[in-house]
Parts: sequence; structure tokens; C-alpha cells
Amino acid sequence: MKGTLITLLIVIGLFGCNDEYKRDYELVNFMERNIVNQKLLTEKNILIIIPMEGCGECIDPLVKYLNTQDTIDEKLKIFITSFSAKQININFERTLLKANNVWADKKGEVQRFVNIVNTSPVIYFIKNKRIINKFNHSKDNHDKLMSKVKKF
Repeated sequence: MKGTLITLLIVIGLFGCNDEYKRDYELVNFMERNIVNQKLLTEKNILIIIPMEGCGECIDPLVKYLNTQDTIDEKLKIFITSFSAKQININFERTLLKANNVWADKKGEVQRFVNIVNTSPVIYFIKNKRIINKFNHSKDNHDKLMSKVKKF
């Protein structure tokens, strides 16, 4: 009886804890298969998803930051999603949108996918092909998160 209980607890622990980012992995897999046609989970990178129909105060600091960058660091994978191509084109510099590590989902496919995307940008820190941290971006934590991005 005691052995069965221990085995049951181990099985629950193994399967229960591994699902922390399960829906996030589903989203990333959807993006890899249907939109970007490449792996987003690499040895060490940062994936940023920006939903343009989301919270304006949450999005604006990140949009301004990205538009002022001369180049986008290769470790960044930036994914902009909107139901309107116009919304993306108005808010982002053309040179940014042409970068190899920036994708624009102008049909809102990601936002439609199981309603996973928040109203604020989401920043995933990835190491050894695994999500190690996830942060929701806002004007209140913008500076702190951009510092983390630079140090990663």
C-alpha cells in the first residue's frame, strides 16, 4: 500500500509539474508550423509576442523601444500579431519588419489560436530549447525586462 502511494505521487509529480508552460509550447509549435517555418525554441534566445489589439499602455513602450534599435539582436525572435496589416505597418518601422528575426502575422492567426495570447506582449526566455521564464510586458516593468533581455 505504501509503495503504491509513493509510486502514484511520483507519477503525479512527473506529469503535473511538466505542464507549467504546456499551452505556451502549443502556441510556439503552432507558430513554427503555420507561420514562421523555422524553430523558435533554440539553444538560447528570447521570443517576444506583441498582440497589436492588446493593451496600448502595455504595447507602446516596447514598440517605441524596438523602433529605435538600429539592428535587432539575433537572439531575439519578435512576433507581431494583428487582425489588421495596417495596424502593424503604422506602428512599426519598415526596416524592423524586414529583419530576418521579425515576423508579422497580419491575419491574426496567433490571436485566434485557442485564445492563448494575452492583451499585453509576452516575453519568453529560452535556454536549451526550453522555456525557462515568461513575463507579461507592461509600461511598469518595461525597463526591468529590457535590462533582462540585454543581459541574457
